[in-house]
Amino acid sequence: MDINEAAIEKIVRVVIETLQNSGMLKDGSETAGSCAAGTNTKTNETRVTSAPKGRKTVVTEETIRNCAKKNQVRIVVPKDSVITPSARDAAKDKGVEIILE
Repeated sequence: MDINEAAIEKIVRVVIETLQNSGMLKDGSETAGSCAAGTNTKTNETRVTSAPKGRKTVVTEETIRNCAKKNQVRIVVPKDSVITPSARDAAKDKGVEIILE
């Protein structure tokens, strides 16, 4: 079975939708998409707080792009966060380090 980037993107979308439908991920409220929470302009770092118990923080490509637009070079997320493949690719392309803490 050949898995290309488009197939991976589709799989990730289905998983996120499944998590949202099951209540484990509330419609976007636990995504780190805004890159605003905990932004430190001195260190160019963004810290994302943990999602409510029983839910996971999701780091998406949008998260990374938003951080890069704000010249953030690091994003610190909870160690149990879901990081999409496209977020990892965007982080590499934009020079944003993802730190699991």
